[in-house]
Amino acid sequence: MVEGLRVGGEILAGTVGETVTGVFLFEELLKLAEKRGWKVFLLGGWGNVSLRTATLALERFPELRVSYDRGEDQVGTDRTTDDRVVKKINADKPDLLFVAYNPVKQEKWIASHLSQLKVGVVMGVGGTFNEYLGDFMQSPVWMERIGLKWLWRVMVEPKRAGRIFRAVVVFPWLVFVRSLRK
Repeated sequence: MVEGLRVGGEILAGTVGETVTGVFLFEELLKLAEKRGWKVFLLGGWGNVSLRTATLALERFPELRVSYDRGEDQVGTDRTTDDRVVKKINADKPDLLFVAYNPVKQEKWIASHLSQLKVGVVMGVGGTFNEYLGDFMQSPVWMERIGLKWLWRVMVEPKRAGRIFRAVVVFPWLVFVRSLRK
């Protein structure tokens, strides 16, 4: 328990590792995919976000092999749509599949379709496509560095407060309590 508190304190103080944002990881993976010739598939986002993300990715990484599908609003609730999307992904045989539905929906979709997908890596990325496109107001670099990007998102989009509170306060507390039982 003492070790856990020590490590937790170091994480909060910013002395353990460095913060890796979703957008940073996404762009690094695109860069690696271009270099290694991997296929990338972008799934989700509202409206034409996946198309816009693919277009911007190709501007930044001209040799990138990228496909996309909006996925439609019915994904996860309509078997016909799910089947169409899975067939399209499998026909493309991507090495990396990025799924950008809202949190929880994307994780449920990935979990229920993973066994059907012929992909190397699947990653839920939430609003990363929108952030990559510059649709969201960027958080100050200093807030990202010390792990407070979540606070910036609450200030800019107060409707996220409940979900972020559960992710930043409730979830770590539950993990801590559970660790005490072991």
